[in-house]
Formats: sequence, C-alpha cells, structure tokens
Amino acid sequence: MNLFLIMKYGRQGLEGDIIEFGSYREGSAIFMANIARRLGMKGMIYALDAFKGMPTTDKLLDFHSAEDFKDTSFEALQDKVKELGLENLIPLKGLFQESIPKNLYRINKITLAHIDCDIYDAVNYAISSMIPQMNPWGGYLVFDDPLQSSCLGVLEAVEDMIEETGLRAEQAYPHLVYRVPKLEV
Repeated sequence: MNLFLIMKYGRQGLEGDIIEFGSYREGSAIFMANIARRLGMKGMIYALDAFKGMPTTDKLLDFHSAEDFKDTSFEALQDKVKELGLENLIPLKGLFQESIPKNLYRINKITLAHIDCDIYDAVNYAISSMIPQMNPWGGYLVFDDPLQSSCLGVLEAVEDMIEETGLRAEQAYPHLVYRVPKLEV
C-alpha cells in the first residue's frame, strides 16, 4: 500500500525513475511497473538484485546468511517482464556495488527508492548511493525490513542515515518511509 500511495500521490508532478534494491523475484518491481504504466508515469523502474542469493553477511548485525534467497532466476524474471509487456522495468543483475556504478549514467533522478535487501552493508550502500541521486524537488526512501527482528542490520543502517542526514520517518508501518530532501518546517 505504501508504494502505491507514494506513486499515486507522493510522486505526483515529479519526474524521475524508481529503483528497487533487493528484487528477489521482482514482485514489488513488477507491481510498481504496472502501477506506473496504469498511471501514465514517465520514467523507468530499475530492479537490482544479485539473483544468486545473499552475499557474505556480518553475523553480528545480520541474521541472514550467504546464499539465502538464492531460489530465483534472472532469466525467468526477464521472461516475465517480456510476457507482461513491462517496457518500463529493467532488471539489473549483480551486487549493488557493481551494478550501480555501471548503470548510474542511464538512471535519471530518483523519486522513489524501495530498499528491501535485509542486511546492513547492502542497505548502507543503497542509502549512500541514492541520496545524492534523489530528485531535488522530492523523493522517497522506503525501507522494507528495519522493523523485522531478523534484520537488525537494516535498522542500524537506517539509524546511521538518520544521524547523518536528520531525516525523520513520515510513516513507520508497515515500512519506514522518508522524504528526501526533508521538509523544512
């Protein structure tokens, strides 16, 4: 529901792309691409994932282990995107630290970043790479996992972001939602 409401009302009048960190089987990315198409939105949806499971994790912060979520297929997802005619959805395979630098040239300013990658290092990288890419007129960071007991590293990465940027959540359930740049009151 958060993603739909942001797309329908929060991004209204804003130009830019949507990016998802941690697509797994692309359920959310496919949903966002369908909504964008139905709402007549311009811009692309980029779905980033290793498509081979989690990388090595920090056992002090992350309950997930290497290769968790490996039951996915990049090729099957590409086929699904074609089958649904989602020309606005581009899946990108690889670790975020590899795929973002290689593809940043084609990604427009971001108006929505959906961050669903379950571990500290991945979330921290997503935050640090996306905040400078956010549309200066507004955008949203949506975090899927910080309130899950199995994702303590995600909560720590979000808390680090809060300390660094001063952002405050506009919504806390079922996802933490932050507006970038923050509203000045």
